[in-house]
Amino acid sequence: MEQAIMATHHTYTIWKYIVAGFLAGLITAALNNILFFFLPMLLNFEYPLILDEMALSLGSFFPPIIATIFYYFVSSKNYEKGTKVYISLVMIGFLISIGVQFFPEQLINTGFLQAGDIPHNLALITVPFHVTTALVALIFIPKFVGSKED
Repeated sequence: MEQAIMATHHTYTIWKYIVAGFLAGLITAALNNILFFFLPMLLNFEYPLILDEMALSLGSFFPPIIATIFYYFVSSKNYEKGTKVYISLVMIGFLISIGVQFFPEQLINTGFLQAGDIPHNLALITVPFHVTTALVALIFIPKFVGSKED
């Protein structure tokens, strides 16, 4: 007996993506602020003056929103394929962002930063925030958008 297997194509409203991005931004900002508070106590270091709670909150809030906008465009026609593309590209972006933390001299070479702007423990300071942001973008956003409840 041959059964036709039909692919299920989900379509979600842009509103669902907007809410997902906003909530992901809030979650990421909250988690990163908790890390901001506890990491110096746990690892015995101080943040550079340019990194404060407001800079961290804004830097944590907007990337998930941008990721969600991208997610909408790659998944609006075919949710399953678009989700795979989204996850792949978020992982690539995450790996690049982590690589930059371990090789900050590349930012000096491109002119984004000056030599005195980079603390000696840049990766220790920033990688936990990048991990949190990537995990929220990779797990929360697709789960929220793909949930059945609107």
